[in-house]
Amino acid sequence: MVLASGRAHGQVVRYKEANSPKLWTVAEVDTFTQVMNRRGKSAGWLINTNLTAAGLLLSACCFVDLGAVA
Repeated sequence: MVLASGRAHGQVVRYKEANSPKLWTVAEVDTFTQVMNRRGKSAGWLINTNLTAAGLLLSACCFVDLGAVA
């Protein structure tokens, strides 16, 4: 997947570590995408994982008394 056909002037914001944001260049994002494609994984696995985690958290919140937890 090619994100830019010429020289990239902008940067894409991604988080490499949970506590320190870093701006990834287009080349870094492109390299990451190529690695994931070689491994046979698409962006769907990440989106589906995040949706599953959010669904589990929200489901747990339905049955837990959040006032008592706080």
